[in-house]
Amino acid sequence: MESTETTIHSSTHKVEENPQGKNTMKDILVEEDGRINYYPKCDAKIWLRSCTQEVTNPLQGEKTGTIPEWLHGSLIRNGPGRIKVGESTYNHLFDGSSLLHRFHFNKGEITYQNRFLQSTSYIKDTQAQRIVVNYFGTRAHPDPCKSILKNIASKFSIEEQFSDNAQISLYPYGDGLYALTETPFMYRVNPETLETHQKVDMTKYVSVFTHTAHPHVEEDGTVYNIGQGVGPTGPKYHICQFPKGENHSQGNKNPTFKKAKIVASVSARWSMNPCYMHSFAATPNYW
Repeated sequence: MESTETTIHSSTHKVEENPQGKNTMKDILVEEDGRINYYPKCDAKIWLRSCTQEVTNPLQGEKTGTIPEWLHGSLIRNGPGRIKVGESTYNHLFDGSSLLHRFHFNKGEITYQNRFLQSTSYIKDTQAQRIVVNYFGTRAHPDPCKSILKNIASKFSIEEQFSDNAQISLYPYGDGLYALTETPFMYRVNPETLETHQKVDMTKYVSVFTHTAHPHVEEDGTVYNIGQGVGPTGPKYHICQFPKGENHSQGNKNPTFKKAKIVASVSARWSMNPCYMHSFAATPNYW
């Protein structure tokens, strides 16, 4: 096996290619102030772009190279696609409105389309043309028409305290494709048109108020995820199981979620400081 080497350059103007063969890591750049830039060829400004127009009909653009004739299917991605609404700007990268992308491959050709996830958060902000929903790093602008009692009541509402802007990932649950975030809300989306269908509130099926956006999907379609809940002894981490379930076309609404259950629980080590969970490991025998 060839060894992998890394070349470090102290230059803020030019990144030289490592001449040591093809099996090498990307170069690392040391800035003038001593900071290490591990991704000097990555333009971080792409994360600050804001989509202003959806591409709802498949668009065929120019391509370079050759796409195999046998490749058929769709690559669907999710991520923040709008950082500004009206004169308001989201303050954190994780707060941008969910934008779904679809790259469809067929007989050597490729088409592209996108749509904003029609979450409650997206619709409310768009209609108001300002940020009226609380996000991870962005607080809603106060509503002058809201009474003191309504403001107090909103403090105890999950809908008011957690955004349903599911802009992190896409995973199959049952026979559907769902957009996920780390709040208890997810959305079923159409994998062909990217239209938003059904909203799912996880708190109605299992005793968690958060869950990760990176579950594990077994070969038989069973999904496992980890979420946080609170019990008599304090906060807990719950492993939740979502069976394959029946097909929606058979008239069963949310069959996968109705059969969800907690299969394992672990108490938080520090009751006043439960940990944030981005994802979790799983093997055939252990979580």
